[in-house]
Amino acid sequence: TSALRAMMDDRSNPETYQVSRVAALLRDKRVTSLCTVTLTWGADGLPHKSDMDLHTKVQGQELYYGNKRVGSCQLDFDANASSVEAHPAENISLNQVGSFVLRVNNFNNRDGRDVPFEVTVRKPGFEEVHTGVCPRARKNGEFMTVCTIKVTSEDLEGKPVELSDAEQKKLAAKEAEWERAFGEPRSIVASSDDLQVTLVTRAAPFPQQADGK
Repeated sequence: TSALRAMMDDRSNPETYQVSRVAALLRDKRVTSLCTVTLTWGADGLPHKSDMDLHTKVQGQELYYGNKRVGSCQLDFDANASSVEAHPAENISLNQVGSFVLRVNNFNNRDGRDVPFEVTVRKPGFEEVHTGVCPRARKNGEFMTVCTIKVTSEDLEGKPVELSDAEQKKLAAKEAEWERAFGEPRSIVASSDDLQVTLVTRAAPFPQQADGK
């Protein structure tokens, strides 16, 4: 039906679904930074057991799970280090002016397969979602460069983009409606060929070169 199609389109649109989910997650985690970068994986039945990590450098120093605060920037939360979460996510708050290269590393591929992921960038008045796939053959330490983010003084003086109470209720209603219609989606519904085509179509064309910590 047209209503079902609209619901599915809304769920798959990064601007109206992924960004809203990340906003709700950061609100639940009490992250109040104006400029955030959030790594998520394992949504909708996709591989979620791997220990994916989000990295960047701040004034030449590595910011990651082993060094959670550099300058005014920090890693707010980590996932899947010692135990597996159903919906893993990591977030870095960029609280100072600068240019930051964001990289992803699969520290421990517990899934034993390709791992799709999304990196959501949020600044006042700006939202962007990068999608990618960390290949099964990619080893720990072989980083994937996702994007470069520039934070200005104006960004740090803006107002955070948060979900209003009405928007939170709307998102919750959409989730409940989806659950009633389909239950918890799982990747086994599609064949491996179908999944591969979908991922290739959605993946962002960023380079997958290796670089060190």
